[in-house]
Amino acid sequence: MAISAQELTEAIQDIKHIQANLSDEYRESVAKSIRDSQINRKSIYEKSWNTKVASIDSMVASGKDFGAIVRELIKPVPRSGLLSPAINRNVLNIDLGDFEYTPGQKLCAFDGRYRQIDENYMDFRLIDCLKDCLAPDVDCVVEFGAGWGKNLSLLLIGSGRSDVEFIACEPSSSGRYCFEKLFSQLAGVKFSSQPFDFSDPKMDMIGERKHVLAFTSAAIEQVVFLPRSFMKGLLNLAEKVTLVFYEPIGWQRSMDHFNRVFSTVLDEYGGKSVPGAYKNGYVFKFSDEYFLDNSSSWAILSKYNINLLNILNNVVNEEKAALLGVHYDIYSSNPLNPYSLFILEKK
Repeated sequence: MAISAQELTEAIQDIKHIQANLSDEYRESVAKSIRDSQINRKSIYEKSWNTKVASIDSMVASGKDFGAIVRELIKPVPRSGLLSPAINRNVLNIDLGDFEYTPGQKLCAFDGRYRQIDENYMDFRLIDCLKDCLAPDVDCVVEFGAGWGKNLSLLLIGSGRSDVEFIACEPSSSGRYCFEKLFSQLAGVKFSSQPFDFSDPKMDMIGERKHVLAFTSAAIEQVVFLPRSFMKGLLNLAEKVTLVFYEPIGWQRSMDHFNRVFSTVLDEYGGKSVPGAYKNGYVFKFSDEYFLDNSSSWAILSKYNINLLNILNNVVNEEKAALLGVHYDIYSSNPLNPYSLFILEKK
């Protein structure tokens, strides 16, 4: 299920500075286009995580333990150039500026600027943050959009907290299979996987809990307009709820960039602009002064999330949650898609 025309209207109404008077027909058209896009996107991720199935099955059959399997799965893929495969697949107009390819190095986004670093570098600041948030009374950790279980696996390894239940809420059956296969190798750890749809966020499968640590990582980015019911459901998970979001939404703090992305994406979904026109007309310049220009333009091309930061600001302003920390544009091996880290606590 994708966002309905009514939910789309509510999501836009929640963005206080936007005055968008859309006809019923146009809202229905945009909602349908989003629905078609989400169906296609789910199919892509089903296939993507399916590539992990054979690898995990093979390593389990060979007798490798949980830690060894996870370490094998997260190994960086060698590059033949500065840029990530995601950029190369899109065939973009690119100006590398002063950056030149050096074997063994990659170009990434790092703390709000572009840097060349070792191609084997892996950033674990999300996992470190989750470990810090894993208070003694937390009895359940939930990842929404868990993929094959990478983050939950790394959190278990890093924290050693086998006393909490790990729940993977994941849209794709292949991702859920991978998570179940991995965690079934562990004795004494409670875990489960659950089907989940960000556009129809049912969370009753979490059950009664004392303190839930819930998080997302590179998952909400796939949902162009997140319905208001998602945050409401998160805050109702338990009496105590800690939330961590690691998503590429740093550009959303700039009203100029927000307005450009909002209008461009709506025009594309509503059929007012020619498909590919923005991609053909924009040049990605790898200079720090274009950092937000580039990341917001990547959001346009990828049809990535538009309203998560607005939702977070609203629940804080309404005193439903406290913002404990925010770190913009921390890192991404795709330099055009930097991830920001938000930590909130239910009030």
